[in-house]
Amino acid sequence: MKRNIYNKVIGCVVLATMLSGCYDDGVEGDSYYVFQGQTVGDYLDADGKYGEFSTILERAGMKGLMYAYGDYTCFAPTNEAIDRYVDSNYPGCTLETLPDSAVVALAKSHLIGVRYLTSDFSTGYLQKPNMYDRKVQVTIEKEFDAAINDSMTVFVLNDYSRIIQANDTVSNGVVHTIDRVLEQSSYVLPDYMQSKCETLGFTLFMEALKQTHLTDSILREKDESPGMLSRLAQYASNSEYTTEGNKVPPARKFGYTVLVEKDNLYKTVYDPQNMGKPVYTGDLQADLVSLFNYAKDIYDKVYPDDKGVYDDDYTHPKNPLNRFIAYHILDRNASYGDLVCSTPDWSVQEGGDFVEYYETMAGNLLRAQKGLTTGWMVWKSFLPEVLQL
Repeated sequence: MKRNIYNKVIGCVVLATMLSGCYDDGVEGDSYYVFQGQTVGDYLDADGKYGEFSTILERAGMKGLMYAYGDYTCFAPTNEAIDRYVDSNYPGCTLETLPDSAVVALAKSHLIGVRYLTSDFSTGYLQKPNMYDRKVQVTIEKEFDAAINDSMTVFVLNDYSRIIQANDTVSNGVVHTIDRVLEQSSYVLPDYMQSKCETLGFTLFMEALKQTHLTDSILREKDESPGMLSRLAQYASNSEYTTEGNKVPPARKFGYTVLVEKDNLYKTVYDPQNMGKPVYTGDLQADLVSLFNYAKDIYDKVYPDDKGVYDDDYTHPKNPLNRFIAYHILDRNASYGDLVCSTPDWSVQEGGDFVEYYETMAGNLLRAQKGLTTGWMVWKSFLPEVLQL
């Protein structure tokens, strides 16, 4: 049975604009059209192409909220998008017979409790999760438009959904029209990685993750220990704490980030026990041994007292392969845009590139360095010869 995911491995997603279909014409701020006096609910009611989404909001008990005071982002799928989703996932169903759980998930997945214009988007994840408690993934790309003979900025949400009409601002938020439903993954991180490893080309890393059993270390979603539940209840009952405007979270959630190295990268490094053989050849079992040899060459020097002691057990935390893979895992949810904090008040002359340090699940540090002007990111190891990401 699939479980919920709070992290993903690699990000991708999209958007487009108002007047040029699925393209962003570059207008920002006051240039966006404002629907005077309309709420999100009014906006959806005014155009029949949102009729099926409005029905879903009604069934989920969410439609009234769209007329209320607040600040919301609504990713509104068209009728065609809803039909495609229902036909694909619930054949034979209608909006009236769609399971209640699916209706609630559809409604909440398309609403966020803050306003996001396309000018607020960057590749990665929106900071605020949607009302289904999932973060919306955004990728900003360039596409060539033959009609204007030029490239235009496009945005994709959760890999597949394109915004075909953007930034329609209303009194209580903003509406972005999308051409596909925002489907929410029910995977946990290892399952998601397994589903993507072949298409994205990190099969050897995935095999090593499984063989070391580090997949078991990145499964947890919530801390439901008696001690944590007691602390949350204590905070929630503390009137002094809550009256000061502090919100008690419903649960302590776990998050993980995996820095995945692709098979093509392993083609560029060699097995120190079999010089001339790349670590990756396509034979996963043989390549796993080569990756172990590569890791052993590193960690035997760093931890000489452990040399040869744990080589036969990939699952032991002091095994070289285990250490190598654990070194690529962070016990926190870190999207690309959040990995290194930056500010326009900082300059290269004043302090150089932005740098953050992370402790990995292997116990060693990584340094993340982001160029101020170029925006590139470099992960640098504190261990000699470890692959650079």
